[in-house]
Amino acid sequence: MLQLPQLDDRRWTDIVNESRARIPAYAPEWTDHNASDPGITLLELFAAIAEQNIYWLNRVPRRTQLRFLALLGVKPRDPRPAETLLRFSIQDGTPELVLPEGVECYGTNTAGRRLTFRTRHAIRIVNSDIEIATRREGFWFGLSVPPPPGELTIGIVLANPAARRPLIEEHASLPPHHSVRLAWEVSTPSGYWLPVSAADDTRALTLTGVVRLTLPAAAGPVALPSEPERLWIRARIRSGTYELEPSIQAAFLNAAEADQTQAASSAVPVADAPEPNAVDIGASTGDPWQTLAFVGAPIVAETLKLYSREDAGWRHWQRRDDLIASLPGDAHFTLDAERGEATLGDGNRGRLAPVAAPFVAAYRTTAAGQGNVSAAFVQTLADPELRAKLAVTNPGPAEGGEDAETFEDALRRALESREASLRAVTAEDIAALALSTPGAHIARAEVKVNYAGLACIRAHGVATVLIVPEGPPSPSPGLLRAVAARLERRRVLGTRLIVRGPDYVRVAVRAAVKALPGANLTRLKTAIATAIDAFFHPRTGGPTGTGWPFGRDVYRAEVLQVVDALPEVDHVLTLEFLTAGGESCENVCLPPTGLVEAGTHEIQVVKA
Repeated sequence: MLQLPQLDDRRWTDIVNESRARIPAYAPEWTDHNASDPGITLLELFAAIAEQNIYWLNRVPRRTQLRFLALLGVKPRDPRPAETLLRFSIQDGTPELVLPEGVECYGTNTAGRRLTFRTRHAIRIVNSDIEIATRREGFWFGLSVPPPPGELTIGIVLANPAARRPLIEEHASLPPHHSVRLAWEVSTPSGYWLPVSAADDTRALTLTGVVRLTLPAAAGPVALPSEPERLWIRARIRSGTYELEPSIQAAFLNAAEADQTQAASSAVPVADAPEPNAVDIGASTGDPWQTLAFVGAPIVAETLKLYSREDAGWRHWQRRDDLIASLPGDAHFTLDAERGEATLGDGNRGRLAPVAAPFVAAYRTTAAGQGNVSAAFVQTLADPELRAKLAVTNPGPAEGGEDAETFEDALRRALESREASLRAVTAEDIAALALSTPGAHIARAEVKVNYAGLACIRAHGVATVLIVPEGPPSPSPGLLRAVAARLERRRVLGTRLIVRGPDYVRVAVRAAVKALPGANLTRLKTAIATAIDAFFHPRTGGPTGTGWPFGRDVYRAEVLQVVDALPEVDHVLTLEFLTAGGESCENVCLPPTGLVEAGTHEIQVVKA
């Protein structure tokens, strides 16, 4: 737990001693400083009063501490519901069904608590499903039964998804993928592929989410080589490259996004309320700072709508983080979403509701962090009629649920954000910001200060940022644009940042090696080439295993050591490097932006 500093740590003894030491300067005629002197008695009395004031000075009220946090742009986070994808399937043979938004499904955890998940959008359910998902010139999905023309929803659960929330926080909405563009197409009986419009919430299959397609009437099944006849839907890579290939864990039809929220329970509905499903939460007492309690906390703050019934009808109340700036006539309130309590004003800061005015509220509750359940947790629809027609489950886990952030955690987050790299000032800041580009898989980011491409020229105010992605050795133009856009908004005025990939120098090894007695020569030859490749690797190679250092030369002695360290090697007979410049027994020099690219090695193993 973080300990707030003491604003003043003096005690009674300290204050008395300090006051006695000042007597000669302020009252030199006062010579009796003994405890029996009435002046010393008064001094000790005032010291006791000052000590009490210091005690209260150090006890800063929580609401004041929250205001200090707000000045830093930090406030404790409300509870967040978990999110997942639900998969519906028809049980009674009906060709299709249409479900509205807000269908509730549930499962029961080990503690016997029912956790409800609510769909966020309407969904058309067809009597079909994805029977096979394969990777060939894109991503192909084979349907067991051709569904009727119309909307299809494909749920994609990834084993290696990017984080969705940082992307939205960075761009204010979900942007398209920085490199990959997909073309969605459907098969036809004649063998042609028809393009289909797609609303892709997976960001080119890099996020877990839903893809919504419109199936045309001309679509139909077709037989492919080594595959039986099916209706095929494919996502063809039209342009760009992935830094990390998507790993699809599950793909299915009839997918719906859902969050772990439920309507307030054990509450009294109000028939003529201005919101559907609004419930009675009590009446105004007319007292300052009245608290209204909600049933079933914690509640989802963004779903809350609060009203009071007054002479003019229903009055809508607005939530505020605090009431410091609220005027006497403002219908404002503060909310503790974790405890489920709304606090009204005192008549000066925020309005007082008329005495006995009834309050109603429409809101949803959540289990917050407890809603992060495993796959296949959801098994039942809440509506008995739908339960007889449909089955439901969640193919992937529910994630993102968070309990309300405590003040201590918010304070710790504020301290961490103070130390975080928020501006591209130093080389370490630039590298950290580049590595944390939302939605990108970046393995390494190296910053060359005062470097613009020529080692012989010191370019003041210029920094070159070298990017190594997780997958392919060189970054795509889209990835470089994404990193550059992130750094551009955070760079220091007057500086210039160049974002680019490394310069690879192809190096191969030609070596003759003598094996120990009994060694398998073929296996040893492969092991030597593999060890050299691992040593040259841009992400995991180098002397420390953290990637080949930028601009570090390739030393012959180090490669000899790598080969000689293998268990079945007796000693190295000859070793030379093969580069674009020819053969050489000397070390290979790399430019400041250079990394090693392993070529095809020529290894000869001599029998013992």
